[in-house]
Amino acid sequence: MKKTTIHHLCALALAALCALPAVAQLNGTGYYRFRNAAQTSDYISLANDKFNYHTCISIACGGLTAALSSAGQARALACAGKYLSTDIHMVNDADIIIPGAVIYAKKKNTNPSNYDYNLINQGTSLLTLTTGTYDGNMDLEFYDNYINIVKASGSGATTLYTASITLKAQNNSMANLGTRYFVDDNGTFSINTSSSATNAKWYIEPVTHFNVQPEVELNGKWYTTLKVAFAFTLSGSVEKAYAITANSAGVLQYQEITGTIPAGTPVLLQCGSPNAADCQLIPQGEPVFTAPQQVVNTNAPAADEASKYTGTNLLGGTYYCNTDGTITFETKTGTATFNANHDTATSGKYVIGKTADGKLGFIAATGTSMPANKAWLTSAGVFPSVWAPTLSLDAGTYASAQTVTISAQEGATILYSTDGGTTWQEYNGNAIEVGEGTTTLQAKAIKAGLWNDSETVSATYVVEIANPVLSMTPESMTISDAAAGVFTITGTDIQGSINVGLASNSDWYLNPETLSNTGGEVNVTYTGRALTAQNTVNAYAANNAEVTASAMVNYKADIYVVTDNGVKDNWNFNNGSMMTEEDGIYTATFTATVPNTFILFARKLGDGVDWNTRYVFGPSSEGDWVMPADMAEYGGYIDTGDDDPVKLPYAGEYTITINANDNTFKIERLADPVLRGDVNSDGEVDIRDVTALIDYLLDETTVINQANADVDDKQGISITDVTALIDILLDN
Repeated sequence: MKKTTIHHLCALALAALCALPAVAQLNGTGYYRFRNAAQTSDYISLANDKFNYHTCISIACGGLTAALSSAGQARALACAGKYLSTDIHMVNDADIIIPGAVIYAKKKNTNPSNYDYNLINQGTSLLTLTTGTYDGNMDLEFYDNYINIVKASGSGATTLYTASITLKAQNNSMANLGTRYFVDDNGTFSINTSSSATNAKWYIEPVTHFNVQPEVELNGKWYTTLKVAFAFTLSGSVEKAYAITANSAGVLQYQEITGTIPAGTPVLLQCGSPNAADCQLIPQGEPVFTAPQQVVNTNAPAADEASKYTGTNLLGGTYYCNTDGTITFETKTGTATFNANHDTATSGKYVIGKTADGKLGFIAATGTSMPANKAWLTSAGVFPSVWAPTLSLDAGTYASAQTVTISAQEGATILYSTDGGTTWQEYNGNAIEVGEGTTTLQAKAIKAGLWNDSETVSATYVVEIANPVLSMTPESMTISDAAAGVFTITGTDIQGSINVGLASNSDWYLNPETLSNTGGEVNVTYTGRALTAQNTVNAYAANNAEVTASAMVNYKADIYVVTDNGVKDNWNFNNGSMMTEEDGIYTATFTATVPNTFILFARKLGDGVDWNTRYVFGPSSEGDWVMPADMAEYGGYIDTGDDDPVKLPYAGEYTITINANDNTFKIERLADPVLRGDVNSDGEVDIRDVTALIDYLLDETTVINQANADVDDKQGISITDVTALIDILLDN
């Protein structure tokens, strides 16, 4: 029967095992934590439910008869102490994260003078552990064993309590087996007959909340699992609770549990912080526990039942992880042992974690025992993954800079990297520039909640921008005052527009024009005019001034033939003839009177003519008249002599030819139907013509060539024609 006493103590210890912070006077039924007054960081925590009063009485004590002796009772109590030290642990729980230290103390009745409580936690209770039957020589029933909590000293936050149990058994009459007090024996839970020592005093702290420690992070959220015997609501940074509803080919499906989480429900918790102090749960109602197996007294309370979770939930869990091993105790004839272990093997169990490739799911548990108050699955699985994002541009080699956009599943956030995944930045929807060289673009999508990151997609872009080339044809051109040079500009791999203009002196260009360009290939024309005798036409790409093309523009001087009407330096420019040119051969036709001289001058675009500049034709060693080599290039004018220009011997039409290729010059008189002075039409002008002309003046019936006889070209034949004819003969 003493076995009941031990069982009582064990159950009490178990029940007293948990509570949370906030020191205050014990005030009826509620959640508490029991902290020792001597070992002030130690809290009672339920760690097992192994207590067995049959072992204590039958084996340790030696049976019912021996239990009536002091020696038998001592062995029974010693065995009970062994059970209690494995069923109840003292734990350091300043962070309030051990559910076994949260104890629901339920008052036996509402009588103000009654201080008896049933201590409930981890799926069992004091009454459960201390209720039962011993079958020996006498039929004994053990029941109605509550813990008595009494104020010992102090007030408010410094109030100290004692917690004791009076072991009772029923055998047609009630038997009192003695009172034992809960003590903390240097970190080990025990029972004692005295309550005077400080280690038999307890601070009993009301529980306003307890905390959970997140284990695994995914995209700024932290996750852990939990199984506790009491219902709770979420608080602080605990955001959601989930049940796992299916595992389809390794992909987990889940359902959020809203409102109060039913007692005993294994759940997956999502938290917004990695810190336990931020992640709070608030106990609700009464815990669930196993009802006493045998209750003789019909007045004993029935087992408490909480509303259970009715949805599908593949999660399992355990309240205990005790590996204290084999415990040896003293018997009447020697020693005996009992197995104190109460744990769940890890084989075939899967706990929250990350796979080798970083996906959140349930992975194979490690170690030998599953942790207390945690949940697990019996098959591996991961949560769904966000769809992989899509890149708008295929990987490959390109000849120009490119842009890439990224799209992904609705509601997902896109992250991308261009440095091999060392740094990731959030995609804002704008096109990503891919410039010259090799760029590897990686992208992945993430989504809040139980969504694993998408697969990372990757594309390597090689941008090889060819060196731009410009050319201009023709490479040189000669133009005149009235003409313009048309050049064709071609290019490859040109970006942007083309600027074209004339270079002058140290300036890059004058009066530039911008020619549009729609792509890498360009074929445009430019009409340029010379500003000086010689110019360079420059073209360059607007975004790369080092890529240029050029051509030469030469000024082609306009050469005029002008006569002086017989008066030197009194040139009749208005009657001048401009020479025409073909392949460097300049020609002109002009009319001369007799006597007459002529000059040539060249005028170039943009310059006034310096009429005082003379370029004189002179005889070469071969006797040809030679034009100065620089005439066509520099302009100016040319006459046939500095002081005494050569007079033309005959009036009439002349052709002048200048060959700029070899600098030769010649003048030819055109065949003239009128040969002035050839009065007798014999093809010669000599003294016979003077005689014929005088004969005609004396006798107008004389036959002469009337046109040739009008030597002075004055519309008639008179003595002045004779004088003009004689002058011709004298001049020649």
